[in-house]
Amino acid sequence: METECQYLTALNAQRSQYTLKASQPIAQCKRRRLRAESHSHTGIAVRPATSRDDEEGEYLTIIMIQGHAFHSGAMTRMLEMAPSLGYRFICPNRGLYPGSTPYTKDETGVFQPGRPTEEAVKGYLKQGECLLLFVDNMIGEYGLKRVLITGWSLGAGFLSAMVCSLKSVEEPLGVLTVLYTYSDPPSPVYGVPDPPTGGWAPLFDKTLTIEERQIAFGDWVVQYFPHPNIEEKNPRNLIYKNATQTKAKTYADLPPAKFLEMADFTAGDKGDSVFGEKEFARIGRVMWDLTFFNAETRRAWQDVQFGVIYGEESTWTVVWEVWRLEMEAMEKGMPVRCIGMPGVNHFGQGDRLTEV
Repeated sequence: METECQYLTALNAQRSQYTLKASQPIAQCKRRRLRAESHSHTGIAVRPATSRDDEEGEYLTIIMIQGHAFHSGAMTRMLEMAPSLGYRFICPNRGLYPGSTPYTKDETGVFQPGRPTEEAVKGYLKQGECLLLFVDNMIGEYGLKRVLITGWSLGAGFLSAMVCSLKSVEEPLGVLTVLYTYSDPPSPVYGVPDPPTGGWAPLFDKTLTIEERQIAFGDWVVQYFPHPNIEEKNPRNLIYKNATQTKAKTYADLPPAKFLEMADFTAGDKGDSVFGEKEFARIGRVMWDLTFFNAETRRAWQDVQFGVIYGEESTWTVVWEVWRLEMEAMEKGMPVRCIGMPGVNHFGQGDRLTEV
């Protein structure tokens, strides 16, 4: 109880710290500010906080699109270790997160109930276009020659929006991009129906207040879920809630205030939680088809490889999404390479970094 009270105090302080800044029209998204800083929330980065300087641009550069709540601050260890592994690493904060331009009412409005699916998909693709232009700017400004783009958690959905928006970018990014990966993509983002055995996620639990949902999500998503006999791909074996903790959750030893340096739980009720709500399923499903099973999308990226990596002890939403993707890919004859990481949860970048 004491820890939860400390968490609430820190969360309330966080709510008062961040205020919305004047936003730019979507048409100006090439100049849209995306924070690419991995150390603190103060100030605006004038250049990405990359993990190594590379005058020749030969090193593989990893550009990661963040998930829900957990922003670039949660990727500090990846930033610190990348040089020893021979990579550059960039993680921009998306809209609504510290230092970045917030969404406009029009941008979030297209996802509200009652709006046409086609209009909502168009708005989602526009977000992908802005992120692609950010990547384009990074490539041009720093002379990057080999780029891996990855979307983690909710960021996988935004990676889909990027992948399906390639034709909106003037330069052929596919020539410089060697790989794009979907890292721990959760099922609600793609409109995947819950398993026949159930399904529960705190962000969408209407019995909780908005504040309680964010707190419950922050505790739930960092846990380990040792789904038994995972190779059977049986939904009856999925663990929705942990009765007991077999392993210490990621960041368990961090005090609440320190924990909130890597996450912003105020972004959800400002618009970020909409990407995964029940009403969003129709949009997510369109993006699922466009991303993985659309011949035109695959042709646009030419020979660029793509795949899915996931922690086998992640939340059920991740494991279930991968199972459904593998099954549908086999049925449609459009293979998608999915790689599971045994013993890894949703936050491998915190506990199992070398494997991730």
